[in-house]
Amino acid sequence: MAQRVFARRPAPPWVRELARGDRRALADLAAALHGAYELLVRPQWPHVREDVVAERARRQRMLAWGGVGEALTSLPGVVGWDGEVLRVRYAVDKTLHLGGRGITFVPSHFCWPNPISFIDPELPPTLVYPAESSATPATGQTVEVDPRRLESLLGPNRAACLLALRRQYSTSGLAERVGISVGSASKQTATLRESGLVVSERQGNTVLHRISALGEAVVAGRLAPEQ
Repeated sequence: MAQRVFARRPAPPWVRELARGDRRALADLAAALHGAYELLVRPQWPHVREDVVAERARRQRMLAWGGVGEALTSLPGVVGWDGEVLRVRYAVDKTLHLGGRGITFVPSHFCWPNPISFIDPELPPTLVYPAESSATPATGQTVEVDPRRLESLLGPNRAACLLALRRQYSTSGLAERVGISVGSASKQTATLRESGLVVSERQGNTVLHRISALGEAVVAGRLAPEQ
């Protein structure tokens, strides 16, 4: 594995020690990981678990509501699905051939902003994708948004749509997420798009919506997006 990761640059000494199975290096790594877990992960674990459980339930509803296409095209980072090939934003040009195998989709609180897969193609096909969360990826701090403030400005349904579109959704996915009809979701996104608060992109027969920089500024209570 180290040879693959450091194919174009020399591996640092500690990596070579780990590759050789040096017990002290392994112990140091284990201690560092344990310390990081205790400091960074354990205090947030209930929130992390709630996010993942909620995400799984949401995907199950989408699958039942709109089928496989709906569940896949609304995943963060997905840019296309034609019924056979799923295209996602990825750090490198990579093709994962299933070869008749299934694929497991795993929501993760620690994956951001696009899905990732295992490096080893011989491992079971798995796509890890960001679970929806109310915490910002940079700080892990919850963004406090007062829905009543937005409701006074936009109305309850439109405000709910804007808040939901901090994650990308299709029209029917947004309707299911907010609890309104598909027709109402279409009207709300059209109004938000005309106001510059939402951007929409067509992918095949599906239109995907997400909040714009101006929309983020409105949600955060800023007069203009941060430069």
